[in-house]
Formats: sequence, structure tokens, C-alpha cells
Amino acid sequence: MSEHEIGKAGSVPASPHTSTSLTADARVRLEDAGLTPITEDNADLGTALRKIYQQTVDESVPSEMLDLLNRLS
Repeated sequence: MSEHEIGKAGSVPASPHTSTSLTADARVRLEDAGLTPITEDNADLGTALRKIYQQTVDESVPSEMLDLLNRLS
């Protein structure tokens, strides 16, 4: 299974070819794999977490930290 098929929260999106309710067999396979289908709540949470992570990555390093790092080198 590719990274695109597995959501960031460890979930697998429901196939567009299946109904939103999974068969019992499919649900057992997902549970055995430790995966859960993406729900609207999970998708919203994943989006929020990715946004927060990206904001953190994009933050600049404080000048005090840069000064400390320069003193160490």
C-alpha cells in the first residue's frame, strides 16, 4: 500500500467504488492491519495537524538561538 493510500493518521480512505459502510470482512482486515477508514472527523483532524506542522516547519529560528549556535561553532 502506498503512502498516498494511507492517511497521515494511519487510516485508509474508503474506496470510491464501495459504499461508506464496510463489509464485515473488510472491517476485520482493516482492524487486523491496525487501520481505520477515514471519516469526516479524521480527515478534518489530519488536515489541521498537517497545517500546524507546516506552520512549525516554516517558523524562523529565533535570533537568540542562532547566537547560541554561533557561539558553539
